[in-house]
Amino acid sequence: MIIKILIFNLFYMIVACYGYSQNKFSDTLNNFNKEIVKFISDSELQNSSISFYAIDLKTNQIIGEINPDLLLSPASTMKLFTTTTALETFGPEYTFSTKIGFNGFIKDSVLYGNIIIKGEGDPCLMSNNFKSNYLNVFKNIVEECKKIGINKVQGKIIGDASFYTDNFAPSTWILADVANYYGASPWALSIFDNEYKLFFNTGEKAGDSTFITKKEPEISLINLNNIVKSDNVSGDQSIIYGGLFDNYRVATGKLPLHKSDFEVKGSIPNPPIYAALLLKQELNKNGIIVTDSVQSIYEYSINTDSLQTPNFFYTIKSPLLKDIIYYTNIKSVNLYAEHLLRQLGIKFFNNGSNEYGINAVTKYWQNKCGKFLMFDGSGLSRFNAVSSKQLVEVLKYMKNESKNFSYFYNSLPIASRSGSLTTMFKGTFAENNLHAKSGYMTGVRSYAGYIKSKSSKEIAFAIILNNYISSPSVIKGKIEELLVKLSEI
Repeated sequence: MIIKILIFNLFYMIVACYGYSQNKFSDTLNNFNKEIVKFISDSELQNSSISFYAIDLKTNQIIGEINPDLLLSPASTMKLFTTTTALETFGPEYTFSTKIGFNGFIKDSVLYGNIIIKGEGDPCLMSNNFKSNYLNVFKNIVEECKKIGINKVQGKIIGDASFYTDNFAPSTWILADVANYYGASPWALSIFDNEYKLFFNTGEKAGDSTFITKKEPEISLINLNNIVKSDNVSGDQSIIYGGLFDNYRVATGKLPLHKSDFEVKGSIPNPPIYAALLLKQELNKNGIIVTDSVQSIYEYSINTDSLQTPNFFYTIKSPLLKDIIYYTNIKSVNLYAEHLLRQLGIKFFNNGSNEYGINAVTKYWQNKCGKFLMFDGSGLSRFNAVSSKQLVEVLKYMKNESKNFSYFYNSLPIASRSGSLTTMFKGTFAENNLHAKSGYMTGVRSYAGYIKSKSSKEIAFAIILNNYISSPSVIKGKIEELLVKLSEI
């Protein structure tokens, strides 16, 4: 009898504690919903479009929402669709290849034909993000040429980017983006992240001319007209203009006063040509004379033997996909996302174009989170449109169903620690407990990721704001305040 009473009392205490815990959480939710009302009533957000959604990943309970199904431009949080699809499709150990071959024939140590660098979609060949992966690449190619008996090339060095159906920037990207580093086109043969750096010295007063002190890498192919002026501005307000395949570039805009070697980055207009040029220089430097010019496969005449299947003798492997995805999300590298998109097009449709890559991603997620509008893989296009709920569905799937979750989770910036969140959430409960991808461009701000809350709940959330009038820093602060409150649940 005493044992029964003890068991009953214990059961009663558990139920009472559970009820107290539930009531306390309900109060917390009510308080957070008040924060949501306060957020949408803020005068700084008037007339802007907002979509917000947050759920408890264990129970699927909705913690808060604002227009969760409203489709808005997500900026770089679009990368979550691309990187997760690639990770789930190819797996974390997948690698890209770049192949070196020749056509024609070798006689008396002379190659009567062409050496070909065939890119197969490696987004990070010679990237500064992966220096250790590409040590001595061109020297190794020279050594491999010597091993097969090539001491002279009576022909060309050809950069072959034909693995992709097209090597153009998405058609919905704007002119002011495509010649800048973040608007670099994805080529099947990319190199140095398809970017170059300009270093400027600026003047003492507004209106002074600026002077370019150096370029990295030194690209003789680019004809640059510098009309950038010095001004009383706080950061880089320059823009580089130029078209695809066009070596002419115009640098305009403003840079801060009193600067030495101020860095500005642009996009390489024809990476296959540049890769071929670098190889030719390395061959010549090491005694293998190349008699002819460098060209890309697109410039080479269809009547020549350049389209014969090459004899491949050396392969360069990329870093593992999990590491590429890490940099795609942590540094928000548009180029890597666009490469992944085209690789998905090849995988599912044997077509390495923007269009078929989009078809692959939207088809993959359609039954999991519904239809959305996708025009690129990185989020640079303003035509993309997704909802906060759809982003959360991606996050939920990766957490609850994917065996690759740890790789994905580790690629997300950490509050107060890394990436775009380094300066955010300091001294709050969100610090180190919020992992999220951010997105930003003029008039657009978004965040999507995970929170381990004060009550030990695992929360998936997404928030997108479009067409706000206030300054980006103000909007960023408002979102930060809301997400701190979410972390305190």
